[in-house]
Amino acid sequence: MNNNLQKALKDNLQDIVDAGLNTTFTQKRLKKIGVKFPVIKMSSSKIKKTRKATNLSQSLFAQLLNVSASSVKHWEQGEI
Repeated sequence: MNNNLQKALKDNLQDIVDAGLNTTFTQKRLKKIGVKFPVIKMSSSKIKKTRKATNLSQSLFAQLLNVSASSVKHWEQGEI
């Protein structure tokens, strides 16, 4: 891919993430492109409590956060 096009794509995706908007890309894919994400520290119990308070399945919660359902599962089990 042309370097200018690749940089423009990365910059636009970074702007989308910075604005708090969701994309169809997973966080893993965005990171491969070079998009940076803020580090947010939460305990596994806090993550699970937050998800349950919203009455969402792990899958739907993951979609809202733009991550995989397995990531949510690992977070809730304290594995990541």
